[in-house]
Amino acid sequence: MSVKAKRIGDLQKVLNKKPHWAALTEYNHIRIQFPDGCEHSLLLTDTELKRALARADKNTEDLPKVSWLRDVID
Repeated sequence: MSVKAKRIGDLQKVLNKKPHWAALTEYNHIRIQFPDGCEHSLLLTDTELKRALARADKNTEDLPKVSWLRDVID
């Protein structure tokens, strides 16, 4: 599936264009690439995003190491 959005990894707010009466009016969109090269979009609520951030902060030993060169390129 081809995804037209910002760069992979850039988070942006998007409006829920056809919200259910109990749904949120906006989501956090992020475009990701899986190891097999497939790209997909994720829509996360603020709560889901905060939960994932807290998990990463708590389990830093599980995060992959990123070289300083990769940080400069990205």
